[in-house]
Amino acid sequence: RTDGSLKGERSIVMKAAIAQQSHYTEDHARQAEGVLRGIFFDYSKEKAVTILHEIAEQDSIPYAMNALGQIYLKGTGVKENYTEVTD
Repeated sequence: RTDGSLKGERSIVMKAAIAQQSHYTEDHARQAEGVLRGIFFDYSKEKAVTILHEIAEQDSIPYAMNALGQIYLKGTGVKENYTEVTD
């Protein structure tokens, strides 16, 4: 094999690894919260909850953690769940 083909294979592997990493930001958390509050309609409320969970668990973004707690506390787009608020 030539160096060119190895570089191409490494590039594919790196792109796949990057795609698997979380790429969410606080803006994504704000958008997901907006979906749950009925401000944005980019995707379903179920998807918004999933995104907030991913952001809070993988990226540890405080805004997402707080938003997730608030939506479970108030039942905004989800059933009230006080256990989820404290976890």
